[in-house]
Amino acid sequence: MRIWHVIALAVASFGLIAAACWTYATGWEPDRTRFPVQGVDVSAANQGISWDAVRANGATFAYIVATQGARARDAAFQSHWEGAYMARLRRGAIHRYSLCDHPRAQATNFMATVPRTTDQLPAIVEFAFDEQCAARPNREALLDDVASFLTTAEAHLGKPMLIAPTEPFEDEYALSEGIARPIRASSTWLEPNYLPRAWTLWRASTLKRIDGVDGPLNWNAVAQ
Repeated sequence: MRIWHVIALAVASFGLIAAACWTYATGWEPDRTRFPVQGVDVSAANQGISWDAVRANGATFAYIVATQGARARDAAFQSHWEGAYMARLRRGAIHRYSLCDHPRAQATNFMATVPRTTDQLPAIVEFAFDEQCAARPNREALLDDVASFLTTAEAHLGKPMLIAPTEPFEDEYALSEGIARPIRASSTWLEPNYLPRAWTLWRASTLKRIDGVDGPLNWNAVAQ
């Protein structure tokens, strides 16, 4: 019986350690003394958001997915956009770039979805490989296409956009070297180090949980 007692204690201890680690991971955010300006990014995957709770937990801005490719629009964009505004959060839009769609058609989709307002933050263009899209243009063609998208979309917004390549995308295309725009980088818990120049915005966690929001949030910090 003693061996089973030992096993039971070990299992219980492991459970407590795992619970403590999970609590730490879901509550973690970058050091506020180094990164005082922090916020969230959300999409239709995030439902049941109390925007006042988001603000109360230290977020001062919200980036909101608006569009993907030439046709898709995020189903929750309008409600998230209005909710962030009502909670007095700075807000900005996100476009998810598709290698399979024409850049100007993507810009048209973005412009038709995102209103031009004086209060909004510079928008973000996300670049990631998508298993639903097999296209892999050469680097020169991609840079030309991205420049075309930015020229059109930025004319609508009246301000430069941020580019947000994932690490695999950056490794393949060196996008940040070919497109002179501020960067949002992504790296969970550790500061990003996959880019040749400094980033402006850091997606630091995809696990953040706060009271008043169902499920995890993407948590971001602004470079100082």
